[in-house]
Amino acid sequence: MMRFKKLVLAVLLALGASAGAANAGVLYTLTLTSTGNSTGAPLSTYNGTGTIDLAFAPPASGLANLGTAAVTFLIDGHSFSGTASSVQFLNGGFWNASFSQQIGSNPNRFSLGTTSGYVYYYGNLQQQAFGTISAAPAPAAAVPEPVTLSLFGAGLAGAAALRRRKKTRKA
Repeated sequence: MMRFKKLVLAVLLALGASAGAANAGVLYTLTLTSTGNSTGAPLSTYNGTGTIDLAFAPPASGLANLGTAAVTFLIDGHSFSGTASSVQFLNGGFWNASFSQQIGSNPNRFSLGTTSGYVYYYGNLQQQAFGTISAAPAPAAAVPEPVTLSLFGAGLAGAAALRRRKKTRKA
């Protein structure tokens, strides 16, 4: 019985340690809203969505440059992913991210700078779409509900009863 208690304690400690590591980062969702293009059209179709994944939460006050962060998003059917060279927060709120990537053959490219909006160059730089960017923390991951935890406890109790039953039969 003592071994079983040690096993249960080890499992609970392992679960607790892994839960803390999984919640260390912060995920922000981006919304790119086109405000026009170089041809003078009122609105282009080059809108998009994406994420910025930070390794840790930003401080609540002051200007903080968090360095690099993973960036992924989709604009006009083109996927972008890589590392933002600079991600900044001001008083805990998302302030700026700098990112650029070549699209297909040179010189088509995409530039993201949240304080100045975004620019999407296409058609061998003959045209460009531009717009604004907003960012907000992504919804938190779901926390296990009490029923899940009770099922886990019932499973442990069943394993203990089975082990005890085997000991009783041997004696």
